[in-house]
Amino acid sequence: MDKDTGILHTPGQAYYFSEDFYGVNSLTDEEIKPFLNSASKILTRGFKETGLISDKGTINVSYSGYGSYGNVYNIEFLDNNGSKIFHDKTLKVYKNPDIEKEMAREFAKRIVDYYKTLSFEEYLAPLIRQYYNDKIRSYPDLSFDEAKSLFIQKFRNLYKKYYDEAKSVSVDEFVEKYYTMDKSIPYHGLFAEANRAIFLKHKFPDIKNSNYVEPFFFDLKNGFALFETSDTELLKPKFELPLDEAGLKNQDLLLNEDNIVFDRVVDYGGIVPVDESKMYYP
Repeated sequence: MDKDTGILHTPGQAYYFSEDFYGVNSLTDEEIKPFLNSASKILTRGFKETGLISDKGTINVSYSGYGSYGNVYNIEFLDNNGSKIFHDKTLKVYKNPDIEKEMAREFAKRIVDYYKTLSFEEYLAPLIRQYYNDKIRSYPDLSFDEAKSLFIQKFRNLYKKYYDEAKSVSVDEFVEKYYTMDKSIPYHGLFAEANRAIFLKHKFPDIKNSNYVEPFFFDLKNGFALFETSDTELLKPKFELPLDEAGLKNQDLLLNEDNIVFDRVVDYGGIVPVDESKMYYP
């Protein structure tokens, strides 16, 4: 979900991360620290006023990462002794969908010229680096060469297809293909993920014990959502969520297996109908 995790879906996104398109990848820890401090203070004050934590309790907000559709933060609730009041929660702040769509169209136009000079090996390099950086979190003994070999084995043919598409089309053609290469694109973002998460929570009331993180609420007006945090403190999932019973499948996991954190799926984007004839396209 951030720039060091996940397998990206289009050649455009590879360019996005390798070239720091729009400058969004250049935030340092020092630049984001004031925001996190302010968020922690605001939440602490609000929870004290409602009596949910004691006068000496605190709430800490830390930055987890960012993705194409939103930024992710971890929230820690502590009592006056510094012990956790309850399990951490995950806050996802979504990007404005209208701005994101316009950025994507401008972005697609820019990368056509870029691909005319980019070799396939150069295109793969940032994707392999991201794959390695994520894998060593779970497999610290994994070497870069081993990760590279695994990536090539699993994903080379798929990304060669995307690369060839980008090399062979005009600007206008690529703008359209950018939205159609990944059929799950309309199923990402605030409204799509809110729809899927809340629907699944109602259909499967015991979702908190499944292999998907529990969603708590979505604020559609202000663009954020609150989820359970998947970490080693949670019990192992008791069952796999039977998406097929709802006529759904998780298209995103076919490429982005790193959306599974400690045995749970942490992102509700890319959950599409099993029957592709029922899929929505903008």
